[in-house]
Amino acid sequence: QKNRFDYQSVRFISMNDKHLGAMKVSLTPLDSAATFTIESGVDSSVTNKGVLTEGRKKHFFITEIAKAGNNIYASVRTFQHSVLIGIGYNLSVSKGNKKFNITTPVFKIKLKKGETVIFTKTFSIYTSRRISPRYLKRTVIDAVRRNKRKGFERLLEASSDTWNKRWAMTDITIKGDEDIERVLRFNIYHMLICAPEREGTVSIGARTLSGEGYRGHIFWDTEIFILPFFVYTFPRIAKNLLLYRYNRLDAARKNAKTRGYKGALFPWESADSGMDVTPTWAKDFDGSIIEISTMEEEQHISADIAYAVCQYYDVTQDIDFFIYYGTEILFETAKFWVSRMEFNRKTKLYEIRGVIGPDEFHESVNNNAYTNMMAEWNLFRAYSAYTMLKAKKGAFLKKLLRKIKLKESEIRKWRRIAQHIKFPYSSKRKLIEAFDGYFKLKNVPIRALDKNFMPLFPPHITPRNVGETQLVKQADVVMLLYLLTGKFSLNEKKRNYSYYEKRTLHKSSLSICTHSIIASETGHKEKAFLYFFNSLMTDLNNTHGNTAEGIHAASLGGTWQAVINGFAGMRIKKETLHFDPNLPRRWQEICFKMHWRKHILRITVFQNKIQIFYGDKRTKDVIFVKAFGVLEQLKPNISNEFYKGDEKK
Repeated sequence: QKNRFDYQSVRFISMNDKHLGAMKVSLTPLDSAATFTIESGVDSSVTNKGVLTEGRKKHFFITEIAKAGNNIYASVRTFQHSVLIGIGYNLSVSKGNKKFNITTPVFKIKLKKGETVIFTKTFSIYTSRRISPRYLKRTVIDAVRRNKRKGFERLLEASSDTWNKRWAMTDITIKGDEDIERVLRFNIYHMLICAPEREGTVSIGARTLSGEGYRGHIFWDTEIFILPFFVYTFPRIAKNLLLYRYNRLDAARKNAKTRGYKGALFPWESADSGMDVTPTWAKDFDGSIIEISTMEEEQHISADIAYAVCQYYDVTQDIDFFIYYGTEILFETAKFWVSRMEFNRKTKLYEIRGVIGPDEFHESVNNNAYTNMMAEWNLFRAYSAYTMLKAKKGAFLKKLLRKIKLKESEIRKWRRIAQHIKFPYSSKRKLIEAFDGYFKLKNVPIRALDKNFMPLFPPHITPRNVGETQLVKQADVVMLLYLLTGKFSLNEKKRNYSYYEKRTLHKSSLSICTHSIIASETGHKEKAFLYFFNSLMTDLNNTHGNTAEGIHAASLGGTWQAVINGFAGMRIKKETLHFDPNLPRRWQEICFKMHWRKHILRITVFQNKIQIFYGDKRTKDVIFVKAFGVLEQLKPNISNEFYKGDEKK
């Protein structure tokens, strides 16, 4: 005899109120009467993945479970930081004309054939990080009661309205490739759901909130790959991410001091305290256990965070943030770099020795090109911020310099030091050298690709000996070509991209999106799309075999950049927006919105044309853009059209 049931479920965490979740379940026996046992409660048995030697760990203990009228309340306290977490819920049941609440963890219900029961559960979660422990229970229960009165449909509608507003700003439409458009929305969705709403309390981990990989730790992934998406779509969220770093400057100062340096050295892996939480041991690609040294040597992150501060300011012109928060980060990271450098009396150049660049196959190298040039950039921008403060906010500058114990005489040296930092370059090859001695390493060609057309380790090359070769783990020099785009000519980009593209194994999810952007810029359309597609599908195809540990956050943001900065060709050069599109051949147009200064631009990019609309009737600001290499002034309230060459004719 068949026993079929109609089961329908709607559940959501509210985008309108992150403390709220709700679910509605309807159940109907279709063939005969049935009795169901229902379990409802708070799962207090949850454990989390620890480091290699720890196995599963429990991070909390129960402090209270109680009834509060028709509602259930439970609280737990974390072991490490003693954070109190309060959870409350209401479970209501609707059966025919009967409606009642359930407060027991297990109950039974009988249904006739064709009879439907509807369970509606609303729950709220708050912590003592925002609410005093004294008022936590009251806050939780009040929220549960308030949401119960509103009803499931109103709560869902409020969440949907907020989602509609988010999508109105972030959606990218692609005419000519609806499948790509849909998957791109998947990536954007995952960035939106992990966005911090509070100022400076949390950031975005390398695996978002979707898994336990890296235990929620924050890397450079956030500032370089994820933050640009929010800078251009929701600057307020980008500001929250930067305030997370600012609020942990003291920890970064301590991190530098313990290593014998001045200023601020941000940790390679950061969590709540801002101290370095990088594990000492980890699994390598072949499953072997290796010692980790990134926390000691991968120090480019301090320049990466300074870069993110300036990118946010360049796009938003949020002068208050830049003055009262950003300049302190720039000054402290500049102080670090100066203390980190060694002066070579023979060459009369400053060197940065014993580092790991983005390419983590090569450890303890000297003068990694990416690290050195980002440090140089950091010093120049810090000096520029100093001159701006001196001219506009002299009193604040003096106060800040006293706070961080920095003398103006030290700052005045930064420009000269920046001009004399060693930059490894081979004039014979006309190539950037990834680091000192890189060109002397074994040149091992990549001979095979996997099913996604991505490189495989050559025969006899393993994680143990790959450091003896020119093979690199991920975009390193190519990353430099992208971030400091105005520093290099197109021919320089072409030469260096062609050389390093043949030697990059892309053993990191944040590599191929960068290669896609530079491939677009240098005219390699097929390669650009191949890299973009693989970046787009990183998690849906489980390319790296570890999506179960969480979505790859850097790949999400990098894929967005591959569309906007690569295919749409949007860059900032000398404080001006540049557009030089390189659309894939099958794409007829892409349309997106972006914040630029105080305005929202609606941009449509065609193969040989760009349309830009901004403003309202009150707009008087003048905006210049460079489209197809020609400087143009935008006119408000109309669709500005720019054509490539003689296309209009």
